[in-house]
Amino acid sequence: MNFEEEAFISYAHLDNQELIEGRKGWVSDFHRALKIRLGELLGKDPRIWRDPKLQGNDSFPDTLSEKLQKVAAFLPVLSPRYIKSEWTRRELANFCAAAQKTTGICHGDKARIFKILKTPVPLEDHPPELQSLLGYEFFKLDEETGRVRELSEIFGPELQGEFWIKVSDLAHDLCELLRGLESEESPPEQDKPAVYVAETTRDQADARDLIRRNLKQHSHPAFPAQALPLMQPDVTNLVQQQLAHCRASIHLIGKNYGAVPEGCAESLPEIQNRLAAERAVKGDFSRLVWIPPGLQVEDERQREFIGRLRMDPGFQNGSDLLETPLEKLQTGIFMIRCTPATAASSLMLDGIATFCAWNIGTPSRRYPET
Repeated sequence: MNFEEEAFISYAHLDNQELIEGRKGWVSDFHRALKIRLGELLGKDPRIWRDPKLQGNDSFPDTLSEKLQKVAAFLPVLSPRYIKSEWTRRELANFCAAAQKTTGICHGDKARIFKILKTPVPLEDHPPELQSLLGYEFFKLDEETGRVRELSEIFGPELQGEFWIKVSDLAHDLCELLRGLESEESPPEQDKPAVYVAETTRDQADARDLIRRNLKQHSHPAFPAQALPLMQPDVTNLVQQQLAHCRASIHLIGKNYGAVPEGCAESLPEIQNRLAAERAVKGDFSRLVWIPPGLQVEDERQREFIGRLRMDPGFQNGSDLLETPLEKLQTGIFMIRCTPATAASSLMLDGIATFCAWNIGTPSRRYPET
């Protein structure tokens, strides 16, 4: 199905104020960057728009509601102000209602809503329509000070570089959705194995993003495809469903224990690892756990978890425990490949002096720091 507009950016006016006089606000910079990168991928000038008024005392115009029916993708820029804005919540509700009249909120397994996190907002405060969606975090949190800095050139070249990386990730995913919608067909089934990249703690979030990015570049579906719920038994059921689609899982272990869903005694990283180990017992599945060398852990629960990982008998069946510097992992190019005929999968981390061949039923391999 063809739409008149590729994307609509929904935002609160407060989030687009000029931090430096004479310069554009954050949303304007984001809009410009996304249009450039998406245009490069599509090979044409994309039509991305946003309502410049966003005045709280304006009535919600019928023309805006009609226009949302002709938009392929909806990009809400979440922030504390966005959550409180009646206008933005109405934009979201109107898009969802319009989407149900066309192809639906999802096309295949891809959502037509791309959640942009400009500023941290607790998941329970997200609008219900957005809580199950994975988001694109455009901020960095300093764990020592607790301060948040948005990805922007205003805060230095390093954060500006990360801003463009995140925009590029978003543009690739948006481009994939748009091409699927234009074909007017359901997305073709992937011929490469899917990989479950377990949700981790914030100190390993960048490494997880890197792995998911590389998987997508090599045409491997990456799961989970949605945010994990924070309540039992919902989290168990969802992780099991997502693992069922995959031939391998990757678990990045950080210094913190992680969030504990309501009704659970384990953290999210521990729950995912346990369920992946259970999935591996059924066969035709491989599991890799990565622990940074010299990891300093203060939480006794996390120390016990890591100790169990190192002694885990589950590593005796097609699983690997890898302990090597993060720098080598970040500079590596990894590929997952699998052939149903041999039921074998492999992971190669280029730049690391290891080759983890995940053959179902083979002895465990443990790789120390190199």
